[in-house]
Amino acid sequence: MDAYINHYVELSSRLRSAQAFCEFLASGGRVWDQLDGAAWRDVTAEAEKRELQKVRALETLRRQLYPDVAAEDNSPFRH
Repeated sequence: MDAYINHYVELSSRLRSAQAFCEFLASGGRVWDQLDGAAWRDVTAEAEKRELQKVRALETLRRQLYPDVAAEDNSPFRH
């Protein structure tokens, strides 16, 4: 595969991964964090906000870089 297709596939994979994590959080998944020696704390809301921003940024980037590629479900690059 050439670099154009490789980058599109990489970007799409990152996007799908971020979307899947958002779906996990939306279905009740939790993210916990523990700073050095501190008590565990639920950081789900913060993680969800960051992931949604990441999804939007990746979608925008993919649209800007690959405007000629069909919608992902119909993409010729899908394997």
